[in-house]
Formats: sequence, structure tokens, C-alpha cells
Amino acid sequence: MPLKRGSEATLDRADVRDRDACLAVVIQPTSDASEPLEFGMTQGIEEEEIIVGRILRRRLHRTSALFVVGLPWDVSDRVLHAVMDTSAHDEKVIQICWELTDGDGSTGHAKLMGVGCIVTISGRLGASLKGEACIFTMIPPRLERAPGRDPFFLNRVLCAMVAGDIPRLQAERAMGCRDGLDDFQSLCDLCVGESNWNYVSKELKSRLVRLSRLLANLPCVKRKSWCKRHKLSALDHTCIQAHAEARTRAPIIDSSARCEGVNLNLDSASDARIDFMNAKKGPQIGFLLHIMSRYLELSDGKVADVVDVVDVGGGRGDLALNIAMKFGNSVQVTVVEPNECASQAGRKLCVKYSLSNISFKACGIEDFDWDSLSHSKKLVCSLHACGGLSDYVTNAALLREIPFLVVTCCFRSNNYLRQLNPIDKTVGADFERLCKLSESPEEAVSQAAMHSVNSLRIAALDAHSKMGIVRFPIKWSPRNQILCSRHFLQIFGPADAED
Repeated sequence: MPLKRGSEATLDRADVRDRDACLAVVIQPTSDASEPLEFGMTQGIEEEEIIVGRILRRRLHRTSALFVVGLPWDVSDRVLHAVMDTSAHDEKVIQICWELTDGDGSTGHAKLMGVGCIVTISGRLGASLKGEACIFTMIPPRLERAPGRDPFFLNRVLCAMVAGDIPRLQAERAMGCRDGLDDFQSLCDLCVGESNWNYVSKELKSRLVRLSRLLANLPCVKRKSWCKRHKLSALDHTCIQAHAEARTRAPIIDSSARCEGVNLNLDSASDARIDFMNAKKGPQIGFLLHIMSRYLELSDGKVADVVDVVDVGGGRGDLALNIAMKFGNSVQVTVVEPNECASQAGRKLCVKYSLSNISFKACGIEDFDWDSLSHSKKLVCSLHACGGLSDYVTNAALLREIPFLVVTCCFRSNNYLRQLNPIDKTVGADFERLCKLSESPEEAVSQAAMHSVNSLRIAALDAHSKMGIVRFPIKWSPRNQILCSRHFLQIFGPADAED
């Protein structure tokens, strides 16, 4: 039955299960509804729905896990009608609300269900707080397939199986071992239950990298590194020329804006790191600080309202620490960094410099809770967001109308994050070739390819009026193109531009 607010369902009788999340409620139809319903059940709907789809977004809470799952076409008519009648999005997706039970391993299971995973969910059809279709369940979703090209996730699957969070058969199926892609028992023998990639044996790393490529239907060949004698093929030239129109629609703004002074924290650093920070990373940090100052119209380092600044993939916080120091209590900086060691190093630096306006979240960007940002003004930045991370950050910021500065980099990595972006449908097989050409040692080739990739990202999001590309001097880094929102484009005038 379609779930329409005010007819078959009403918000007057809603049991809010997780009030701190305030996202999921169970809707009771208006007929004969007197007693509060149990979590995950709706009156008049006794049958459980079975959904198989890919996780597009997720959010974990203390007592519940919330997912947004892309639907296949072969779902029941009841689910399809409910989604079409209540969804506020163009894409065909449905929300999943799963109650987590303490002590049964469901929390560890929920952490494993990441973006890009294909899962099977069994539950009752209801509605969310906004009246959109939602599946409520107390049964842990079954992991059907891991996201391709993500060996780190495959290692977490093995560790979860060793810890007893998921059954062995489910882990085998998710990793494709039941399809004969690899010997699961030998992988288990190599696994020591350590999810930190730095402590995984070299042999297991190699096996998981190979397996992740097989899951993505990619050839298991060693990637050839670029060399100065490499010559571009006719297909390479054709590929770059084919996207000239996309580059024309998203022109680059070359800027030589001055750099702010930065604190590079070079105590006890090696000579090589000192040279790198002074000649390369330091100027890039100063450049971004200058742009932020211009955008916030700072003359004395103060603003009227506190600004939430999110530094995605910020490592130990080289950029974030400088933002916190420069703007003081005018900003609250959050560093999203999945590497726990880097986050811990950043926290020690905060103590060293007595900074209270910065915090570190040791999680991936797909697990970051955007609603935790408490101030009305927000800003997202990322200095060298690798591959698919650039797609994810720009997409997330555009959806939330948050100003952003994303320095793109390492175009062939983090492809599992790019699954949230429609770019694959836009350019198809050309995108992988353009990403490879972006890392060419030939400056003209890499610049044209990077421009093509970033232009196609803008086109895929249909955001030519909302974002653009700015470029800083190549002497600081060959990966020198910045995807930025329109809020920053307006600050580049004749004084900042080069011919």
C-alpha cells in the first residue's frame, strides 16, 4: 500500500525509536490504531519485504543504523509504489532503519556495512519522519558483495569474520570466494585479526589487492608506472581531444594570489621534509588560507559568527592546525581522517599548541555525521583529496549547499567513493584513461587530462553555475587544480588572475 501522509499513514501516531537521531519513525495507519507499535512494524502490513541493493549512504547511532540503499528494478510493487509516491529525490532509493541490539555483535556488523556494499535486507515497510518510504528491521542485513577495488574493506571483512561479527559463509560470498575467485581458508590463515592496514602481512595485502580488482572485473596486472620515454597512444590523444568541449564549459582560473604565513611544525623534521614543506606544501596551505580569508572578508582575523570548517583527509592536521591558529575562536575545525595514527599525532599537536578549537574524527568521510556541525556557517576543504574522495566531498557539499575548496589528486584511487557520483554514466570508459593521463610526467598532458576530469565532474553534477576550477602555480605541486564552489569564484578578480 502506498504510504501517503494524511491518508493511509499519519504522523500523529508515530513511535520515535531513536530520538537523538530524530530520523526514523514508525508510521501507524489511521485505521484501528490504539496501542503503540513495536519498532519495525506497521499495522496492516504483516508481510516482510526483501530488498537487495547497494548502500549509497549510511549513519550509525548508539541504538540504530540508518542506510540509504539504491533499489533494483525487481522489487515488489508495494515497495516501488511507496518509493515513487513519497520520495523527494529523483533517484530510486529507500531508507533502511536497523535496530542495534547490545551484546549480539550487531554494532560491529553495522560498522562493516559500508558505502558500496551490496546487501540483502528483510523488514517491514513503514515511513520516515519526513513521510518517505522506509524499511524497518531488527534482523542484521546480509552482506552479499564487497565494493570493488577496496582491499582495505576486504581485510575488515576477514577481521569481522574472525571476531564473530558475521558468519563464515557470508564473508566467503561477499569476497567472491564462493565463486572461485580465491581460496578463503588460505586468506583466513594469513589474517591475524588486525584491521589496521599497516599491520597486514605483505602476502595478504597482495592477495586482497588482486581479489578487489577481480570483484571490480578489472584485469589483475601490475600497474605500469610512467616513465619519461612513454609515448602517448593515438587513443590517448583522441580521448583528450574528445572532451575539449567539457573543458571549454568549465574554464580554469589561474591565480597567483599571495600566500599567508603558515606554521609548518618542523621541529625534529628531516632535511628532506623541511625542504618539501617550505617549497611545496607550505605555499599550498598559505594559498588556501588566503582564499578563506578573502571569502570570510577577514581583515583583523575575526568574524561575527563561528564557522564550522571540515578538513577532509587532513592527516595529522597541517592545514587544519593553521586554520585554527589563524582564525582562533572564529572557527571550529573538524579533521576527518580514517588513519587513527595520523589522528592521534594531530591531537598531540593540538595539545602542544594549546588549541581547543579543533577536533579529530578517526573515520572515513562516508561515516562522518554532517549533522554534528552545530553552527549555521560551514566550510569544507581538502588538500589533495585522492581520487573518488574528491567526487564524494564535492557531491556532499553541493547537496548541503556548503562552500568548499577541494584540491584534486591521485585520480585513480578511492574508486569505491566515486560510485556515489554519476560520472561513470557520463563518460564511461574514457574516465579511467583520463585519470591515468592525469598522472603523466608530461605537464601539458597531465594538465589537459586533469582539466578534463574535473570538467566532467562538474558536468556530471550539472553544476556549472555552482562550482568552478582554480589553479595555483605548478611549482608548488603538479596536482594544482582546485574544485571550488561559486562562493570562492567571486573573489578572484584581475589582481589575482594571470593571463
